[in-house]
Amino acid sequence: MKYLVVPAVAAFLLAVGASLSAPAQAAASRVEAGAELVQSCKSFLKGEANVDDVVGSASCKSYAVGLVSAVNNGREPGAPFEVHRLGPNEDETVCFEPPQLIRFDEFAKLAVGYAEEHPDLLDKPALELSARALASKYPCSTE
Repeated sequence: MKYLVVPAVAAFLLAVGASLSAPAQAAASRVEAGAELVQSCKSFLKGEANVDDVVGSASCKSYAVGLVSAVNNGREPGAPFEVHRLGPNEDETVCFEPPQLIRFDEFAKLAVGYAEEHPDLLDKPALELSARALASKYPCSTE
């Protein structure tokens, strides 16, 4: 079964916005493009040394939680997950088999590392960057 992630991600963004305090909410709402995701995940990996790092760290974690929630709500347990309408012509699909558990630091390192290898994704939606990063580490089986 194939699923489209867009409605679930929209629901996630609303839920995140409603659950965070005002300063963190503003930062979380800025995680729309790949560049914002990378910056917030770099803050998470750096640690919470100052206010910007605290907000960035919370944004990275909130994004990861929302993505996992969207994936889990958008597929049958154990099934692969597909994200559609990616790429410059919105005609690409990315498929990944989510692990049972992924730690925040693993997700952050994966997103940041993938963006370093694919800087063209910094201008794309955070969903495209994160889906492609997850697909690079957890690709769908070709059976």
